[in-house]
Amino acid sequence: MSRLQRTSWRLPATAGQQRRSGFARSGHDMTKGAIRSAEQRLDQLAEEAALPVQVAMERVRLYTLIGDANRALEVGAAALELSTGEDHAELCLRLARAAIIARRWKETEEYVRPSRQAG
Repeated sequence: MSRLQRTSWRLPATAGQQRRSGFARSGHDMTKGAIRSAEQRLDQLAEEAALPVQVAMERVRLYTLIGDANRALEVGAAALELSTGEDHAELCLRLARAAIIARRWKETEEYVRPSRQAG
């Protein structure tokens, strides 16, 4: 084993690795019901100005899960113009789910339309 291999475990993670880890942990927190922890992780990612569309997508998921669909729609709509490609389609689908929960049928249709075109 080279000296580099022996010491590489001590090297700090890159910013990208830390962000991915933060997203993974927030998703895990949501899955196990640790909503406050997930929200804190997303707040930290947002403060770092890291991947604003992905943070918004996870916030939409979080707020929809806890039944705050109106807040999910507000957060997601603000990030919609920044999103492109697959992220745009995924954000639209998440917004459509939130709109269904909020019983905002017209918005549901508006969010489903772009996701169909992307797929």
